[in-house]
Amino acid sequence: RAAAAAPVAAPADTALPYRGRLVDLRNDATDWPADALDALLEAKEASWRSEDDAALSGWLALPARRAGLAEVAVARGYRLHHAEGHELVLYKWLSPELEDKVPPWGNTQVGCAGFVVNERGELLVVKEWRNAPSSRRRVPSEQWKLPGGMADPGESFFECAARETFEETGVACRPVSVLGLWHRHGLAPWGKSDVYCVVRLEPVDGGAGLEPRVDPDEISACRWYDVGAFQNDQDHPLIRKVLSEVYGVRPGDATPAVVAPRCEAPDLGVEWPGRDRYATYFPSAAPVALPARV
Repeated sequence: RAAAAAPVAAPADTALPYRGRLVDLRNDATDWPADALDALLEAKEASWRSEDDAALSGWLALPARRAGLAEVAVARGYRLHHAEGHELVLYKWLSPELEDKVPPWGNTQVGCAGFVVNERGELLVVKEWRNAPSSRRRVPSEQWKLPGGMADPGESFFECAARETFEETGVACRPVSVLGLWHRHGLAPWGKSDVYCVVRLEPVDGGAGLEPRVDPDEISACRWYDVGAFQNDQDHPLIRKVLSEVYGVRPGDATPAVVAPRCEAPDLGVEWPGRDRYATYFPSAAPVALPARV
């Protein structure tokens, strides 16, 4: 039988919210043998359970290059919580008499679209590129759509919609309000959920006469489309629903002299004492004051 590995100095653990304790080896330079890690976790779990404010969950963070050590934790009852980039994190619920309340890792993607109407009652729309069937060539998509895309980490609905719109069309806008969103589930291939938010944006210069500048890598075409004509000529269900329900422009209607939403949800914010303000959206029928900056 091989000799036992030399003792390895135990790293300090970190307190997590909701009575969790973390052993973080992501930046630990120690070459952990499997038996040493097993002994470390055994000692840590005994310590966590004996504290006056006993831990409810124990956690282990590993760099991806040491993913093989996860087998040691799994054998001790740990389960994979998430793997992202160059790290993986496992946890063990330490209180079997209580329900496991650890929330799953993020399972919802967030996307935003910019709904931009200029002073002439025209809507900013784009066509993306798509792959032609049985070919490596790209061809323009058939349907006009709103500019938009996936939110970056830490990005708000407003920030995402304004950024994506500018990147795809070159039109700089101020975010004004949320016009609507969907929440759907079971997206292929991993079964994620999806929140997609339509944000009203207003061009900083009114938009009339402004020629869009497309991003050739993503966008095949871009134009201002009269909202009445769009409602009658096009079949994009989301855009037509927003025009009908929010703007009151229904199929067969001419473009009104003033194209404005009948209701919208601006960011009125919520803030607890001592905390940062949270972007929070409330429905309003009153005109929305524009922010001072883009």
